Order: sequence, then C-alpha cells, then structure tokens
Amino acid sequence: MKISLHGFGSMRALRGIGFEFVAPLTVREFRIYLQAQLSTNPEFTDLELLLQSCAFANNEQVLTEDMQLTHDQLLNVLPPVCGG
Repeated sequence: MKISLHGFGSMRALRGIGFEFVAPLTVREFRIYLQAQLSTNPEFTDLELLLQSCAFANNEQVLTEDMQLTHDQLLNVLPPVCGG
C-alpha cells in the first residue's frame, strides 16, 4: 500500500512524499513512523514536533488515530491552523 502526503500551511514541505507499507496500518502507527522519518532528516526536524498536533484527512473525512489505512491513498496533513 502506498501512502502519499499533501501538506498544508506549515506542513507544505511534505507535499509529494510517499511511503510503502504492508496493509493494514492505523493512523497512529503511520504518525509514529512519519515522526521517526522526519527526525532523521535535518531539513524536517522542525516539522517532527508540529506533526504531533496535526490532523490527517483523506478526501472524505478527518481521520481518527485508530482508523485503519488499508489501501493506496493520499493523506492531507492539516496543521493546527490552516488559514482560509
């Protein structure tokens, strides 16, 4: 399964980044994985802390931490303040 990211606002640097996983995976598990990946890249270390406060959404809804990711999809990364 491929998870692609589209970051908004302060998380826009994540646009176009993708990861391959064996399904299923919870949003919580994906967040933990993504935080670990960000912490190893000096370009993204500021985003690692901000990610704790971000929400993930697909094209239909904001996802809860326990929701299962079961197929290829684009996840939107929504920082606490998206503007508008």
